[in-house]
Amino acid sequence: MKRKYEKISREKFADRFPDGFDFNIKRILAISPLTITEMLETSRKPDVVMWRKIYASFLWMNGGTLREIGEMINKDHATVLACSKYVYKQMNGIFINGADGAIKSKKIKQALLDIIFCKDVSFVRSESVCADEYVGLLALENKLNEKLKH
Repeated sequence: MKRKYEKISREKFADRFPDGFDFNIKRILAISPLTITEMLETSRKPDVVMWRKIYASFLWMNGGTLREIGEMINKDHATVLACSKYVYKQMNGIFINGADGAIKSKKIKQALLDIIFCKDVSFVRSESVCADEYVGLLALENKLNEKLKH
């Protein structure tokens, strides 16, 4: 029996978030207990994997290609698409069932709700984000902005 896979697009993904939601990477840094370096490690720890999925999804929503994002997180393009689909499905659970909807992982539900309702995206945990990571984040944002201009 063939499985029917739901195709995902940036528009469908954005529909699961509040109107006008900006997919700013700084939202993740403000909420996540991990640094960028920790998110990009090859660790299989559930918390690291969860934040890596959210991070990859936000990069994709900011216009990054699956291949570029895969290179950044040391995964292939199919993994990046799977990350985005996973976060989309989790948002689907919140969107359809409400904040108290049945989602397997309570951690990802709470993380996504925290990111959505994060008011101060200019806040970056400076005590845990070293200068190299901050410079790396700025370089990544600049690269994505340049790509969107072309």
